[in-house]
Amino acid sequence: MPPVRMLSGLPDAAAHLLYYFGNLGGQYTIRLQAMIDDVPSAKRVFAREVEMAKGFTETLDNGIHRITSGSVSPGYNLKTENWNWYYAVGGYSAWGKGTAEVYGDCYTLEMEYKVFDRYNWDAGKFVKILGQEVTDEFMGTFHKQGLAQEFDMNGSVKKTI
Repeated sequence: MPPVRMLSGLPDAAAHLLYYFGNLGGQYTIRLQAMIDDVPSAKRVFAREVEMAKGFTETLDNGIHRITSGSVSPGYNLKTENWNWYYAVGGYSAWGKGTAEVYGDCYTLEMEYKVFDRYNWDAGKFVKILGQEVTDEFMGTFHKQGLAQEFDMNGSVKKTI
């Protein structure tokens, strides 16, 4: 099966792989809202970050406050949930930050939900594609030979509460 046809239906996985082989490195912005919409566990991580930000905001005194998550939340797109996002991102770190305006029992929270992952290849991992085992070591050799370049993936979604 030709490579392009094999990646049909996996737009983000294809785009990330092509970016890797484009040898560009640097920063790559993922379609985070699409990932949240497509992957149930990603939607849960997002909802949990929103709930934590709301809960923290409700403890604040009157005024304007800049807030940031105290730690990152791990996320992982399972293959059983969505093949596209499993191959495109897999595991990632998520957090929120924003501005909270508190007045009595009311507040407005301008929140930005952010994710980060490194598109790289870890020893000991592999995937099966069309029955063929493809190891991370094999994919990483293209980077080591200068034929591809690993890169940072970032994404953000803004929400007003």
